[in-house]
Amino acid sequence: MPWNGDTARGIAPTSARRLRRKRRGGFTLIEAVVSAMTLAALMIGMASVMLLASRSLRSAAGDVAEAGDATADIVADLNLAQSLTEQTVTAVTMVVPDRDGDGLPETIRYAWSGTAGDPLTREYNGGDATTVVENVHEFDLEYITRTVGGG
Repeated sequence: MPWNGDTARGIAPTSARRLRRKRRGGFTLIEAVVSAMTLAALMIGMASVMLLASRSLRSAAGDVAEAGDATADIVADLNLAQSLTEQTVTAVTMVVPDRDGDGLPETIRYAWSGTAGDPLTREYNGGDATTVVENVHEFDLEYITRTVGGG
């Protein structure tokens, strides 16, 4: 029998080979393929979730930005208003200084029907209403008025 460390410890050579085989780490080819396929399916699922979430956020962000722009326009017009001729919860009509160079003040009206899903509209000098924001579900105007100048 040839000399090796296993025979010195009293372990037969065939038993030593079995012990080494049992201690050997790593994966078999089948385990590696199954793991790769599972990981690929998981990654596809995660990519789908991320795609849907990004589309949803993009849509919501666009709606918020559109509503913010409309609010800024209304506030800018109100800041220049010389008078308010209509003040309701869902509509405001204001007279602003001349904008088209005809020497006459302009009339601007923002209104919402009060029905969820209807648009917020803007009328300029009694013309046709144009849509400012589509699909509005809530629009509530509250007024704090003050008189400036005059006497």
